Amino acid sequence: LAAQEKAAREADAHIFELFRPEDSFEAILTRKHWFANDLVHLSKAGHQVVANGLRKMIIDLKASRHDVVRPWLSKDFCDSWYHTGEIATGTSLIQFSPQSVRMNTFNVGASKHALEIGWASSKNATIMITNPQQSEAQLLIGYMKTTPPPGIYPKVKVTIEGGVTKEVNPTGPQKFSHIHVNRVEHLGMIPPGTTKVHFSLLEFGKPHPFRLTGIIVTPPESLIQIE
Repeated sequence: LAAQEKAAREADAHIFELFRPEDSFEAILTRKHWFANDLVHLSKAGHQVVANGLRKMIIDLKASRHDVVRPWLSKDFCDSWYHTGEIATGTSLIQFSPQSVRMNTFNVGASKHALEIGWASSKNATIMITNPQQSEAQLLIGYMKTTPPPGIYPKVKVTIEGGVTKEVNPTGPQKFSHIHVNRVEHLGMIPPGTTKVHFSLLEFGKPHPFRLTGIIVTPPESLIQIE
C-alpha cells in the first residue's frame, strides 16, 4: 500500500478503493455478490461497482487525460505462454526436452496453457533458461496455485545449477477459499547466458502435474518482495 501511495503522489494520481465494512459478517451479508464463488475475483456486479466508482471519481475530480511517460530504469525479459500456448522459436528464453516437459491446454474454454512437469513417468525435469543481459539477473517463475489444501498440484524442489535450491508449494493454506490462480515466485540469481534449472517433484498422487506458466528475468535492483 505504501508503494502504491508513493507512486500515486509521484504521478499526481488518485487511488480508488472499494468500500470496506469494519464488520466482516456485515461484509459477507451485504457485499458477497461483488465477488465470484472463490471470493477473490470480482463478479460481474463487482466489476460494475468498480466501473461506477471510477467514473464518479473522474467526474468529481474534473480530471482530464494526462499521460506521464518516463523511461524504464531497468530492462525485464519475460516469456509467458499462459494465454497463447506458444513459445517463440529462436527468441524464447526457455528450452526443454518434450520427453519430460509438455505444453498442455488445461482449460480449453478460457484458453489457459502451461508447461507441465511430472506428467510422464519421469518425476524430474531440466529447463534451460537464458539470461540475455551482460550481468547477473533475478529469475522468477509463474505457476498455477490453488486452495484449499490438499490441493491438486504437487510441491516441487527447484534448483538453479550452481545456485540456490527452493521449494515451491502450489497449494495455499486457506481452508475456506477456493481459488485457482497464476502465481509468481522469486527463485534466485542466474548468471549471463544459459543456466540449467532442475525441477523435482516432492509429492506424488496429485490429480495434475506441476504447471509452469512463464518466466521473468530481471535486474537485481528491480526486485519486489512478493508475498
